[in-house]
Amino acid sequence: MEDPDARAWLDSHVNLETGIGVPTSVDRRSSAPTLDRIDSLLTLLGSPQRELAAVHVTGTNGKTSATRMCAALLDALGLKTGSYTSPHLERVNERMELCGEAVADDVFDDLLASVRTAEQAMEGRPSYFEVVTAAALRWFADEAVEAAVVEVGVVAPGTRRISWTVASQW
Repeated sequence: MEDPDARAWLDSHVNLETGIGVPTSVDRRSSAPTLDRIDSLLTLLGSPQRELAAVHVTGTNGKTSATRMCAALLDALGLKTGSYTSPHLERVNERMELCGEAVADDVFDDLLASVRTAEQAMEGRPSYFEVVTAAALRWFADEAVEAAVVEVGVVAPGTRRISWTVASQW
């Protein structure tokens, strides 16, 4: 069962995907993206990205489809595979999958509680996307996935990876 407090806490973060929570006086697109907040958050969570072999999927279009296809192929090869996509269509849980199954509500809420605790030790406040990304990477490390297929905009430093750029000009 979903924890409404955990979900309300998550929803209180700036969500650049929807524009919710972005102060009108701030142009979040005026500066180059930075990894500072997510790097700090991941460090506080024990640097789970360093425990993962990952395929990073980047590009303009088709990232979610490519991520799901790659994860399905790795699953078919018998690997324990995690996948992370963004944004979600119906429920935030669908962004994070383990062997094709979305993260359960109680597990997701426990992950949010861990991220919430880590956030309290940060100087800045992470975005909605950064919170969910950190939760996904922590979950994948906790579950000892053999391959994480992650839809990305920017790759976090120190991540052990196999990087493929997926061209989306079909």
